[in-house]
Amino acid sequence: MKILYMTTGLGLGGAETQVCNLCDQFIELGHDVSLAYLLEPQVIKPQSDQVSIYPLGLTRSPTSLFGAFYRLVKLIKILKPDVIHTHMVHANLIARIASIFAKTPVLISTAHSANEGSKLRMLAYRLTNPLANMTTNVSQKAVEAFIEQEQQLLRPLIWYLTVLIRFNFL
Repeated sequence: MKILYMTTGLGLGGAETQVCNLCDQFIELGHDVSLAYLLEPQVIKPQSDQVSIYPLGLTRSPTSLFGAFYRLVKLIKILKPDVIHTHMVHANLIARIASIFAKTPVLISTAHSANEGSKLRMLAYRLTNPLANMTTNVSQKAVEAFIEQEQQLLRPLIWYLTVLIRFNFL
């Protein structure tokens, strides 16, 4: 199976280490594994030399987002992976949008925190969630936090719809 892992960065951190370990484990199982990452610097990498590594060149400049996005879509079209497994918020969101432009048979998004950021990021997660075949998190506590945050995002919308219905605007 061809697997493309994608992460926000390959700095020295727990999520980055987990992604590299996953790459190594799937190589040992005989799969064809590639790893794309958005942000430099690359501090760590999988131990196996069989993992192809692709920097996507995202910088702190907002305009670089388009270049990184284009490179990801192009990479997906070239590699034609059977599974794309993304890790961390920026990689999850960008890959979900890229799946609209490049055929992605299976897209798995994994969050590594109970708090992925602002309400805007959580709204982006919610809006793009249907683009992923599966969304996972690293702990049950984090899953429960996501559910609570999602409910908090929905409360104003539910209140607004209730008002519209009550006063016959819908």
